[in-house]
Amino acid sequence: MEKIERVPLVLDWVRAHNFAIFTHGDYNVNLVALRSPQPNDATPQSENTYNDRFFCVFKKGGQWISRTWNCTADPGIHFQRFPMNPRSCGALYAPQQVRGGYRLGLHRGKSKALVQSPTGNQVRVYRDDDRSGVFDFDSSTVEVGFGFNIHKGPSTEATGVDRASAGCVVFRKSREFATLIKICTKSAAQYGNSFTFTVLDAPEMNRHASV
Repeated sequence: MEKIERVPLVLDWVRAHNFAIFTHGDYNVNLVALRSPQPNDATPQSENTYNDRFFCVFKKGGQWISRTWNCTADPGIHFQRFPMNPRSCGALYAPQQVRGGYRLGLHRGKSKALVQSPTGNQVRVYRDDDRSGVFDFDSSTVEVGFGFNIHKGPSTEATGVDRASAGCVVFRKSREFATLIKICTKSAAQYGNSFTFTVLDAPEMNRHASV
């Protein structure tokens, strides 16, 4: 029987969905966003926070390294009430894995980011148009979306998401996002400027856990 390599827990969660994980070579990164559970008593204020987690998991010198940071995988309250798309606000669907769907680039032509690649797999998103400030993750609304990037938040590192995200994955701390970009730049130098990104719901996750 083939021995299954022991991997960090977050990659076990990815593998449990029959998604790919990358285990060979240094800096062959696994990028994963874990959306924290939405409580039944959620309010616009409680949801307008950086309460999700972003993982970058890779090997260096043959040893696993798992980096994790606070982010939001949901749009902020402003763009839920005033969506950029006049039809409705969007948020990344989970679970999904977007193979080769992201690359290093510029968000809105300005700041370094991981942006959707026109040659990668399509990204699926939920839509919500009730403008309540609490996003409805309704699978009947899922469609293909574009412009759902991964980027840094405001330099002030504000507590609330507010205008920082219209559906993109956004880091609260710019310096932490800069670390991710450095890691991905090393990865791109070896494997090319193409990244697979996985989004999962994580009801079993402590939103402050490092796994």
